[in-house]
Amino acid sequence: MAACAPDNRKGRVIRPLRGTTGRMDKNCPVYRNIDLVSKKWTWLILLELYKNSRSTKRYSELKHNLNPITSKMLATRLVELKRLDMVRREAGEGNVPKICEYSLTRKGEDFVSVIIEMKRWGLRWGSKNRECERGSCKGCSLDMGRNG
Repeated sequence: MAACAPDNRKGRVIRPLRGTTGRMDKNCPVYRNIDLVSKKWTWLILLELYKNSRSTKRYSELKHNLNPITSKMLATRLVELKRLDMVRREAGEGNVPKICEYSLTRKGEDFVSVIIEMKRWGLRWGSKNRECERGSCKGCSLDMGRNG
């Protein structure tokens, strides 16, 4: 039987269900998806790429809009999101310095629906924000780096 952790409420021990190890299977879709998108700034980057009418944004625009994110953190997260096929990177030909633009892939756009559902859940269960209650994430004007 797997090791059991004490339940802090009354010193009880929580035992895993019979026939299980008590650990989440690493092939479980919930485990895998949380692992992929739970890193700091990931959701805000995806939402920043989603909002407003332009479908692509330059690196410098993302950096400015997500202040106080560091350049290293933004670059790291964009590489990870590109590897996950959630973000597309397009580099301009012959430009010096190279102009890179980023946009959401279909997979990234689909994940934004999860973020919007989290927003609805938050508004329903305690997060009060009049601007969020009135508008859509597409036209969001909140400063995501400071308020997110």
